[in-house]
Amino acid sequence: MPIQVKSFLEQYLPSLYTCIKCRGCVSSSGEAKPVCPMAERYGFFSYSAGGMVALARSIYEGQLNWGPELAEVIFNCTMCRACAEQCRNIYYLTNEYFSVPYLVEKMREELVEQGKIPPGVRDYLKSVDLHGNPYQISGSKRGRWADEAGIPLYSGQEFLFYVGDEGSFDERGVTIAQSVGALLKNHVSVGILGNEEICDGNEVKSLGETGLFEVLVERNIEKFKKLGVRKIVTFSPHAYNSMKNEYPKRGGDFQVMHYTQLLEKLMDQGKLDFSGLKTTVTDH
Repeated sequence: MPIQVKSFLEQYLPSLYTCIKCRGCVSSSGEAKPVCPMAERYGFFSYSAGGMVALARSIYEGQLNWGPELAEVIFNCTMCRACAEQCRNIYYLTNEYFSVPYLVEKMREELVEQGKIPPGVRDYLKSVDLHGNPYQISGSKRGRWADEAGIPLYSGQEFLFYVGDEGSFDERGVTIAQSVGALLKNHVSVGILGNEEICDGNEVKSLGETGLFEVLVERNIEKFKKLGVRKIVTFSPHAYNSMKNEYPKRGGDFQVMHYTQLLEKLMDQGKLDFSGLKTTVTDH
């Protein structure tokens, strides 16, 4: 069967043909420890990084078409990058660095463009577009998490505490955000956006909806600049990733740190002391 050029897939040659299906992206060499959470969950090679490459190659060769069945596999990838840590073939034997998660993101973009996405993903993106969050909750209720913490709205403080969707709506996330917010308020000058905050767009981008991502980024950057924000401390590591690595490419040149980094800085300065805390703590 003659190869049919498929736009963005063409740029990944010869990487698409370098995978030898050694299954190193499924489990560690010589060990039974799983590497890919999706391959462990479903038990099929198709869900691993090697499987994603094989699917992309089949599309490129015209043996497989974009469709719902393909979308179910592609959108199950957690983008954890464990495959990048384990693979010693595609990642290191090709002429340039090849990222399977990046390939997955590009394949998702194509599926979004064609409207062939799982219902759950469709509803997620629709909610972000309508409400500024994926929880299908009105944005007018976004700032309720801060009522008990007593954190003021941003009005020129040193730091903008960007809480994000999880800290605003997720039950456990709200509790953690309140604790972190109260801790920050007692040691630094910090303010929040309250109901004016919207999604940072990190997951929107990873799901392949680049148009919506650009809209969110543009709106956030415009709001931050209008308020005179210079320093942002994020509750979510995903928001940190987006604002630290993606926003500067689009004119959002802010000093961004995750709240754990700020807490560490305060500890180094002697302003925060946990030495008397007798408990077990796990930082994910």
